[in-house]
Amino acid sequence: MLKFTGAVCVLAGVILFCLTRWREQARRREILSDLSAGFYRLSDEIRATRKPLGILLARLAADSGPDAAEFFQIVSGAADAGENNNNFPAVWRDASENLLSEPRDRKRLIEISGDLRGDEEQIRRALSAAGGYFSKRLAELEESARDDNRKIAALALSGGALLIILLY
Repeated sequence: MLKFTGAVCVLAGVILFCLTRWREQARRREILSDLSAGFYRLSDEIRATRKPLGILLARLAADSGPDAAEFFQIVSGAADAGENNNNFPAVWRDASENLLSEPRDRKRLIEISGDLRGDEEQIRRALSAAGGYFSKRLAELEESARDDNRKIAALALSGGALLIILLY
């Protein structure tokens, strides 16, 4: 009975590991998708509505997933402070640090803050480029996720099965 309990615990651990990994990948995909769609939308709305960046960022927060919404909400507060707000890049950087775990994605998101000052066309170009970057990263992540998920599930279940066999 003890060996059976141990085998069940090992199998439960393997399943929990796989589920945790898949949940984290789904979270990353949702964040990248929200950022990509948000930056494209922001680029379009800047020209169409001619409203301040803070208001547009707050709208994005309302239409995004929880993680991206928190990011957009934080930076919208800093953008609302006005054109002379020197604190905006620091707030953007801090919010970026908390949003993305991948260093190159975080670095790219931080770089955008410097491009959000200036004329309308410069801001639109920066946002479109950022939307393109995050779209590309999302496609890369989805492509590699299928293979990674199969490999992780196979390794975890094989390791769990081997441990169960060794316990008997």
